[in-house]
Amino acid sequence: MFGMSPTTSMRLRDECIGRRVRHLSRVLTRRYDAALSPLGMSMAQLEILGIVELGEPIRPVEIAHIVDADRSTISRNLRAMVDNGWLAERPPATGRGKLLTLTDRGKELLGEAEDLWDEVQQVVVSQLGNDAASILDRWIAATGGGT
Repeated sequence: MFGMSPTTSMRLRDECIGRRVRHLSRVLTRRYDAALSPLGMSMAQLEILGIVELGEPIRPVEIAHIVDADRSTISRNLRAMVDNGWLAERPPATGRGKLLTLTDRGKELLGEAEDLWDEVQQVVVSQLGNDAASILDRWIAATGGGT
């Protein structure tokens, strides 16, 4: 017999928390991405700009750790952001690799994104509830995730 039994497939469809979280993630990502599309950026890129602003200068590996993503995914986003003039790269004083900082354009973009992000954030919070972020943080912590 190949694949799951119909009973297992039905349980996956009806009970699986992982499936539901992935679905919610895709739905919310599309909403935030659509809101930010007038600026030519995605939610993932906005998150990276915010991380760089708070930690600059910062190494790409640190960003990957904070967002819990693999380096190749982060590298693709960072390359596009450097190419777009949102981030600048420079070598560290010691060691290998590179450090990232926001450019003036990156700082402007963060400011421009704020109102767009606020609008979609208010809609999402109104749909999910004011405590949605703290509930999600609690779930992340309970499963050993988080930064």
